[in-house]
Amino acid sequence: MLNILKDTANDPNLDTASDESKAVQLFQLINDTITRNKLGIKPLKPHLARITEINSIADIQTYLEETLPKGGRALFSFGVSADAKDSNKNVPQLYHGSIGIECDYYLKDDEDSKKIKAAYTEHVAGEQSGEQKFAMKHLKTKCVQIHTHRAIIAQSNP
Repeated sequence: MLNILKDTANDPNLDTASDESKAVQLFQLINDTITRNKLGIKPLKPHLARITEINSIADIQTYLEETLPKGGRALFSFGVSADAKDSNKNVPQLYHGSIGIECDYYLKDDEDSKKIKAAYTEHVAGEQSGEQKFAMKHLKTKCVQIHTHRAIIAQSNP
């Protein structure tokens, strides 16, 4: 697969609107860590601003209507795939979305995962002050516990 992507990337006749070109662009984006690190969160800012504008259930519905057709799955996703108990059948599937760090970081016990989980736990509290800071001190741990529980469920119900 890697050789196919590299060969395709070097094809001078590659149609930039083709699926092959999209695969090459995605491959290059994933591997260009220098540019990604330089950009930081800049590419995410419009999306974060859009999320910040959500103030009601109606806003959530509008947000999901806008993002789900584009591949968004912040809260959930829906699709059709093989039945987990009978692979001869395709069935509708509803999947949980990603609301935190990757599941592995909640479940692994190595030092790197512990470090990332601890940093994420602190991030959950955000920039709070006064009473909010006191409340978030207790809520951040509970929030990460909920995410960990969700990861355990996701792992046992692929």
